[in-house]
Amino acid sequence: MDQEARGRLLAAGDRLSESNVLSFTELQFRQYRGQTFKWLLENAVGWAIGFAKSYHREGVHNVSAVGVNKHKLYEYCMASPVIAPAMDFSFRVEDACQTAKETGDVGHRLLEFSDYRDWSWWEFYESDKAKHLRFV
Repeated sequence: MDQEARGRLLAAGDRLSESNVLSFTELQFRQYRGQTFKWLLENAVGWAIGFAKSYHREGVHNVSAVGVNKHKLYEYCMASPVIAPAMDFSFRVEDACQTAKETGDVGHRLLEFSDYRDWSWWEFYESDKAKHLRFV
């Protein structure tokens, strides 16, 4: 973090917690190079979710400067109340799609929207509740 960013933190009266420091850290890779972590979560949350999923799958921590930057971005993303749940849901959707592909039964796929987004198509269509039937 540069002196200007540290000065902004101190001027705002923020504690120098790791999250606050990381929010002013700049990306050192890809198309958003030069943008702060905070900017990324405010303006490109979909990209951040994709990055976090990819980094999680890799499971390898590279000790290069870019590798450390990626690791810190991953930590910052996972501390967000938005990224971790979105990433988890995305993994569940992928798993359900894989099961549907393996079994040939698309009923295993998740609905993916509304209050029933975690329900499989099969669960939803087989429900006998009136509000579910109206929804269908």
